[in-house]
Amino acid sequence: MKILSKSPLATLIESDMLGNAENRLDVVFYHPKYINAFDKVLKLGWPIEKLGDIAEMIIQGPNPKDWAKEGEGIICLKTKNVYDDGMMLDSIDRISRKEYEGLKRFTLVKNDILVTLKGFGSIGKVSRFDLNKKAVFTREIGIIRLRGESPIKPEFLEIFLKTRVGKENLLRGITGATGQLTLTTSYMKSIQIPIPPISVQKGIIQIMKNAYKQRTQKLKRAEELLHEINNLVPDRLHIKLPTGEIRKMYLAELEEDFEKRVDVFFYHPQYIHLLEAIQGSPNEVEFLKEISKAIVSGQRPKGGVKYIKEGIPSIGGEHITSEGDFDFEDIRYIPKDFHQKQKKSWVKPFDILVVKDGATTGKTAIISEDFPFKECNINEHVFKIEVKEGYNPYYVFCYLFSSLGQEQINRLISGAAQKGITRHAIESVKIIVPPLEIQDTIADEVRRRKEDSKKLKREAEEVVERAKKLVERMIAG
Repeated sequence: MKILSKSPLATLIESDMLGNAENRLDVVFYHPKYINAFDKVLKLGWPIEKLGDIAEMIIQGPNPKDWAKEGEGIICLKTKNVYDDGMMLDSIDRISRKEYEGLKRFTLVKNDILVTLKGFGSIGKVSRFDLNKKAVFTREIGIIRLRGESPIKPEFLEIFLKTRVGKENLLRGITGATGQLTLTTSYMKSIQIPIPPISVQKGIIQIMKNAYKQRTQKLKRAEELLHEINNLVPDRLHIKLPTGEIRKMYLAELEEDFEKRVDVFFYHPQYIHLLEAIQGSPNEVEFLKEISKAIVSGQRPKGGVKYIKEGIPSIGGEHITSEGDFDFEDIRYIPKDFHQKQKKSWVKPFDILVVKDGATTGKTAIISEDFPFKECNINEHVFKIEVKEGYNPYYVFCYLFSSLGQEQINRLISGAAQKGITRHAIESVKIIVPPLEIQDTIADEVRRRKEDSKKLKREAEEVVERAKKLVERMIAG
C-alpha cells in the first residue's frame, strides 16, 4: 500500500488483504498506520512468528462469583491491577477458596504476560506476572503463556508489546461500540512478533532492567525527601514528638468544649502528649482560626458536574495528592455563572486547601503562583484557608502538611460511614507561630525539598522514557 497521507479520508484496500483471524471488515482495522506498522521491523530481517504459534496458551479469564473478604481468599487480578509500568497491588480483590477450586486452571504462573481486554481507556495495557503468590484473573484480562521451548523470552515479549509497534498491533484488534470496547484473545493469537537473536533480546531486557532500577532508586529518594518533611518542621521548632504508645487502657479528662467527643480514639495519650508538646513551645501558639482570614468550603451545582465538559475547574479531594501537590488528570468543571455566585470559594495563589472528608481527609496542598488555572473553585469536600497578613502562608501549609498538623487532623476526624473533619474542628488546630524570619526559613527549606523531590520524579520517568526510545529504535529502526 502506498501512503500519500498519514491521515487519509479514504483508503483503498486490495481484496487479498481482507480476511483475518476474525474476518474484520471495519475501516479502522485497515488504517495505514496499522498496515504499515511492521514495515521497519521487517527491514531488520528477523524471523516473524504469530503469537499463537509460539504460545502455550492465550486465554481470557473467568467471571468469578464468590468474592472473599479483604485479606482472605485467593488474589484475583483485574484491569485496575495491570499497567504498562508494572503490577499495581494497592487494591486487590480476592475470591473464596471454594470458588478457586473450580478455577484452578486460571492460576497464574511466573512470567505469564497479562493484557487488559476491557475498560474504557485501559485496553491493551501489558504487565508480566512475577509475584510469588497464588493468583487468578478475571474476564477483563487475557494472559499469554509462552511455550517452554519458545524462541523468545517472556521479558522481551512484554517489552515488545509496550513499544509503539507492539501497542499498535494490540490496539488494532479492538472491537465493539463505545462503552463496550474489547480486545479478543483470538485476535491476539494473530499478532506478529519479531524474533531477534537471544543475545539481542537479552541486551534489550538489560537496558530496561537498568532503567527501571534507576527509576526505583530515584523514586525512593524522592519519597524519602517528602517523608523527611514530617520531622523537619518539628525539629526546626524544637518540638519533640511523642513516641507511639500501645496501651489498652488509659484515663482521660473529657473536653467539655469540643463537640462532646467521648470516643476513645480522641483521647489517646499519643494525641494528648502531642498537644502538650505543642503548647509547651517557646513560641506563640494560636488556633488556625486566629491566623486565618477565612476558612470555607465550596459547593457543586444541583445535579452534580459529571456531564459538564467545560467551564471553570472545580477542585475536589481527588485532585490533591499525598505529596502536597495537584493531579488534574480527571478535572471536573462548574458553569461560569455558578462560579460567579460562589466567590467565597474562589482560589488564588497562597490559598491552602485541605481535604475535609472521605478516605483522604487531611491531605493538604497550596496554590502556587504559577497555578495552571486563572479561575478556579473548590467543591464541598475541600476547605480553603486564607492566611492573614503577617504570617507566611507557605509556612502554615508546611505545618499542616507535617506530622504536627496531620496528627491533629487525624485526631479531629469524626463520623461513621462518612468520616471527615468539621469546620469547627479544623479551626481548632493549634499552630506554632515562630518569628516571621523562622517561618520563612522553614518554608524555604520545605519548598526546596519538595522541588528536589519533584525533580527526582521527573528524572525517574525520563530515564525510563529514554530507555524505551532506545529499545524502540533497536526493534523498529
